[in-house]
Amino acid sequence: MKCSWLGFVATAVVVMSFTMLATAQSDTASVKAVYEASATVRTNIEGIRTFNAPPANFNPLKASDEELATYGFPP
Repeated sequence: MKCSWLGFVATAVVVMSFTMLATAQSDTASVKAVYEASATVRTNIEGIRTFNAPPANFNPLKASDEELATYGFPP
């Protein structure tokens, strides 16, 4: 009985880990898409673009990963 309970707990932990990993990967993909879409300011180098400056009240310490990506900050 104790062995089956331990197996159930181990299985639950593995399933929850996979769920969190899948969520993290989808979040990473969405942040990457924001980075790619937000670099729209042309530079003097062909094919290279940069990000718009953040607003004056922008606080990178409180911003979400998507907000950081919008202005070119790392997550």
